[in-house]
Amino acid sequence: MSDEDDRDQKSTLALRKTLSVFSYVSFESPRRSSRNPALVNTRTKNADVKEEEPRDDLVAVTPRKRPQAVDDKEGLKDLEPEDPTPSPVKKARKSPSKKSPKPRRGYAPPETYAHLNLLQDHLDYDLDIVFCGINPGKMSATKGHHFANPTNHFWKCLHRSGLTTELIPPEQDFTLPERFSLGLTNLVERPSSSESELSVAEMADSIPAFLAKITKYRPKILCIVGVGIWRVIEKNIKNNSVNGVRLEVPEMNGVDDSKASPKGKKKVKDDDLALRPYVLVYHSEKEIESKTLIFVSPSTSGLVTSHQLPDKVVIFSSLRDLLLKYKFGEIDIAPMTKVYIDRSSLVQKSLEFEGVKMER
Repeated sequence: MSDEDDRDQKSTLALRKTLSVFSYVSFESPRRSSRNPALVNTRTKNADVKEEEPRDDLVAVTPRKRPQAVDDKEGLKDLEPEDPTPSPVKKARKSPSKKSPKPRRGYAPPETYAHLNLLQDHLDYDLDIVFCGINPGKMSATKGHHFANPTNHFWKCLHRSGLTTELIPPEQDFTLPERFSLGLTNLVERPSSSESELSVAEMADSIPAFLAKITKYRPKILCIVGVGIWRVIEKNIKNNSVNGVRLEVPEMNGVDDSKASPKGKKKVKDDDLALRPYVLVYHSEKEIESKTLIFVSPSTSGLVTSHQLPDKVVIFSSLRDLLLKYKFGEIDIAPMTKVYIDRSSLVQKSLEFEGVKMER
C-alpha cells in the first residue's frame, strides 16, 4: 500500500469517528413502532459506540394538558380536580339576582286588628287642606299618631314643599290645624297592616261617612293621599252609587266633557295625580256658595317605588302652589264637574252602615 492510500484510509477512519458522534441511538421504550415491531436493545447492538453522557443544558419537557373551554367572563380555570363545593360564580348563577317579592296580603276581617285603637281625626272648619289616607297603619294605630311609620315620607313632604315651616314629628300631628291650617283623616277608620287587607266593598261603604265629614268642615282643598283611594271614590261618585250626591257635568260647546276623552286610552303613571276635574260645592246658610277642590298625591308610604321622595316633594309643592292660586281666586271651576252633596242623606247612609257593622 502506498503512502497516499494509507493517508486516505486514515482520513476516512477519522471522518467516520467524527461522524459517529451524530449517530442515532434508540433507547428502550414500551412503545412499539410500526416500523420496528420488535423491541431491540440497541445498546447491545451498538456496543462499539460509546454511550453519551447526560447533558446539563437539556431540560426535560412535561407534556402540557389542553386547557378546558370556559366562559370568556370567567377566564381560564386552574387545572385541578373539581371541588364538590360550587364556586361563587355557580352559586350566583343558581341564585336569582333579585329577591322575590313578598306575597301580597289578603283581606283581613276587622277582628284581626280589634286590639288596636282607632286613630283620631285632626280637623277644624275651613282649613286650607285636609289630607285623607286610606286607613291607619298598624304602627300609627299603636302609637296613636298619623303617618307614624319612620319610613313614611308624609312629614318630610310637608316640610320640604313649604306646607310647614319645620319638620313636624308624628307626635305633634294634633297641632297641624291650629299652626298650619292642615287637617288629617282617613277613608276607612279601622287599622290594618296593609291596604290590601281592606276590601273594595269596605272602602266603598266608607265613602258616605267620609263625604259627610268633608261637607261638615269644608276645607279649601281635599288631598287624597294615594291613587287607589281616589279611584274607588271617583268610581262610586260617577256611577251614582252614593246616596245624597248629585253631579253636574259641564257641557263644552254642546259636548258632554265627560264623554270627550277617547276610550281605551292607555293610562300613564301620573294620569290620576294633581288637581282632579271635580269640585265639591256647598250652599251655606248665607246662600254663599263655597267649594272644595280635589287633589290627588301618590301614597307617601316608603314601600311605594313608583314615586321616590323627591318626586313626592315636587307633587306636594304643586299642591302648595294650587292653594295660593285658590286664595287669589285664580282657579276656574267652569270646566270641572260639580259634586253637590246632601249631607243629611250622607249622614243617614253612614249611620245605616255603622248599624250594619254593629250587628256584625
